Amino acid sequence: MDGFLIVTGIIIVLVGLRPFFDPDGASETLGITLGGVNARSQTRAGMGGVTLVSGALSIAAAWMPALALPALVLIAVLTGGLTLGRLFSLVTDGRPTTLIWVSMVFEILGFVQAIYWISVMM
Repeated sequence: MDGFLIVTGIIIVLVGLRPFFDPDGASETLGITLGGVNARSQTRAGMGGVTLVSGALSIAAAWMPALALPALVLIAVLTGGLTLGRLFSLVTDGRPTTLIWVSMVFEILGFVQAIYWISVMM
């Protein structure tokens, strides 16, 4: 479980770094053009800050057993929510690019693994 928390935490932190420090570049990769201070602030907060803190919690949980269950629940909520949103978008908006498909596969894998580790702890 510690390995899952560390690897997942590192991946989550890495995903959050670009939107935190370069919200325009991160958004343009996805085909989104940000239009002003509010858009950059929202991108830094939602795609960057939340992601960075979530990854840091996951990494810390590997060394602080009391944080393991909350970190696993957080990972399940994040990856489950991302998967739900992507599946809904697939139905309502159509087929995304390869980048989104790859992201969705990793999100589903993260969700399944987090649920597994939660069930082991219970």
